[in-house]
Amino acid sequence: MKLLLGGLLLLLAACGSGSGLGGTGPGASAAFAAGEEDVVEVRVVDRLPLESAELVAPDGRVHPAREIERDRIVEERPRPRPGFGVGVFGGSRGHVGTGVGIGFPIGGFDTGPGETRYESRARIPVDDMAAYRAGWPGWKVRLTVGIQEAGNIRAMEIPAPRPPDG
Repeated sequence: MKLLLGGLLLLLAACGSGSGLGGTGPGASAAFAAGEEDVVEVRVVDRLPLESAELVAPDGRVHPAREIERDRIVEERPRPRPGFGVGVFGGSRGHVGTGVGIGFPIGGFDTGPGETRYESRARIPVDDMAAYRAGWPGWKVRLTVGIQEAGNIRAMEIPAPRPPDG
């Protein structure tokens, strides 16, 4: 009985070892562009595309993104197929046991309907780097994701990135 229980536990552990989906999870980040000390690059991964991005100064001045790129990514979602297994276990003293198990994903995965997400990138120029360096913790990046025509819009804010050394 212990061997049967142990076999079932191993089977369940194998089933929960991962989702099979690769890629990056949802989120947003901002950093200065490599080699450009006055351009903030924003990266957003979401189920909706980036509609707008802007850098907001502590006094309320807004610096909009000059360019936004959006890539639509469709990932296949694996679905486990039920499976059936029989095992025979042996020990060093001649003890033999058997086990039967039903679980997932012994038979592999079927691919289900795709999940759509967007990876968006925006570039925001900083017009006054001296002012930015002097008070960058008070700055923020304001993002809007969604599709305006569909009325599906969501706003978020993230902290502005630390300015490059220089």
